[in-house]
Amino acid sequence: MERGIFLQPANIKNKMVREHLEKTIFQTVELAEILRFQSKIKTGLERFCIWGVIPGTKSKWNKIQMGDLVAFYSEKKFYLLGQIVDKFHNKTLARHLWGENENGETWEYIYLIDPDSLIQIEVDLEKVIDVLNYSPNFVLQSALYHQNPELMELFTDKLLEESDKSQDIITTVQREKIVATIGKYRRNHSFSIKVKQNYDNKCAICGIPNEGAIVDAAHVKPVKDGGPDIEENGIALCKVHHHLFDAGLITIKDGKLAVSPTASSDLRIHPLISEFESKNVVLKRTSEKFLKWHNENIFKG
Repeated sequence: MERGIFLQPANIKNKMVREHLEKTIFQTVELAEILRFQSKIKTGLERFCIWGVIPGTKSKWNKIQMGDLVAFYSEKKFYLLGQIVDKFHNKTLARHLWGENENGETWEYIYLIDPDSLIQIEVDLEKVIDVLNYSPNFVLQSALYHQNPELMELFTDKLLEESDKSQDIITTVQREKIVATIGKYRRNHSFSIKVKQNYDNKCAICGIPNEGAIVDAAHVKPVKDGGPDIEENGIALCKVHHHLFDAGLITIKDGKLAVSPTASSDLRIHPLISEFESKNVVLKRTSEKFLKWHNENIFKG
């Protein structure tokens, strides 16, 4: 799945923001403290940098995926970059950490950052504006989320550049971990581009073109299960078929679309399924070996 970047305004000249940064970014929060308010954490780390957004930014926060990057912004520059390892909604924890703003709101839509990934950077807003084709007068006032390979490359290039310098870093940074993380992003984006090009930037099942970033480069064998970022383990799928494929509700068997017997009748009769079930799916570099793994381990046959 293509990774994204969360652009987070955090004006260091604002007294309240500065206090929050000093408490939960420049210092880490122990897992034990978080578990007093949040029963489950999806990562094995013992300490975290923590940030959150108010309810008005929930729609952008909802888009965050584990492994995405976050870039903190102030005074026309992005100054910190890190990797998000978990997110959850917890108003009680947010009030415990940061209190409330003047409107009685708290930063209850929380995300956790691996402290060993956090590093100082210096990326001008102007460069981001150029990549995103925004107006030259654009001002980043609230958080934004983007899945844009060029934008990701802008920040990851800077991260590698900064990690090679002998400078003071906000937290203890493990150089090897940074390089490995960025290597993963670069492989991911190379994988994404190549797989979609193999399928002419169209969904392999329904043929919808990749307009509005609707087509993904899906891993047949997921990365979390040891699936590699190679073309043979990729297939271009629209977001609907991608989600159904990952959920084991559809697969490709003998070159045809197969639908799980566990799929509901409503799903089976939907045109996105009924019109393509048992129809030929032309594979382009996608390996039968990985499809066999998917059929045996994920597909609910």
